[in-house]
Amino acid sequence: MEWALYGARLVHYVALVPLAGLLAWRLYGTAGAPTAQVVELRLRPAAVWLSVAALAGAVGWAAATVLAMAGSIEAAEPAVVSYIMTETGFGRLWLARLMLLAILAGALAAGLRTPRFRAVLALALVAALAGTGHTQVNDPPLRYWHMAGDALHLVAAAFWIGGLAPLWLFLRTETDSRQLAAALHRFSAMGYIAVAVLGVTGLSNMLLSVTDLSATLSTAWGRLLAAKLAAFGAMLLLAAANRFRLLAALERRGSDTASLRRRLQGHVAAEYALGLLVLALVAALGMSALP
Repeated sequence: MEWALYGARLVHYVALVPLAGLLAWRLYGTAGAPTAQVVELRLRPAAVWLSVAALAGAVGWAAATVLAMAGSIEAAEPAVVSYIMTETGFGRLWLARLMLLAILAGALAAGLRTPRFRAVLALALVAALAGTGHTQVNDPPLRYWHMAGDALHLVAAAFWIGGLAPLWLFLRTETDSRQLAAALHRFSAMGYIAVAVLGVTGLSNMLLSVTDLSATLSTAWGRLLAAKLAAFGAMLLLAAANRFRLLAALERRGSDTASLRRRLQGHVAAEYALGLLVLALVAALGMSALP
């Protein structure tokens, strides 16, 4: 059952968080560049499938949690399932999330031209993940502070990680070096804010979660956290190389930028892979006992 729960959490995280950032990218990443419409059309099928995967992961997460609460498949009678889903905090939150995920998937599949609504809805679904897991170990009012910090942490991660896929496709499609530089500058500006939010909220969340910092690395939770921080650090190094070396070279050169674009695409792809690794570790962290 534990592996089933982890699998569902993994699918939900690696689908929903990148989807939210992908939908938000259009609101700030292109500033009306003509190529942005091409990028959006190419990413629309991916957005639909990500929303379906996020919904499937949420259903699996709910099913595994209900079975764990019931104790066994035999004990998960309709009355027990109904009680868990309507009378517990997790159940009520999850019913609302399932309904909103279905609305989001439907809006994307129908191709509704409501980009701001879709982005806000997806980001709200990401933030609502803060209502589960280790944020619940604290008593009020620290619980609410912890939930707020975790929500901001997840939303900042969505903006950064989720924005990398459309940025990669934009780099692959756009040939105007001025448009490329402008998009990279906008993404970097967002990245500065995201990294600052991730750093502050990550530290706050750790202090609110851990009672014995000295024992952290001797636990599975601590080792997972160390791996997450290492992947995050590698993402920062790649982002810094993009901003301070490759983007500067792109602006100096002005033309003949094919080699620089390829290098930027490679860096962005590596950043995205590391971001997915971070999300996989986050899915595992939420199931690990705190030190």
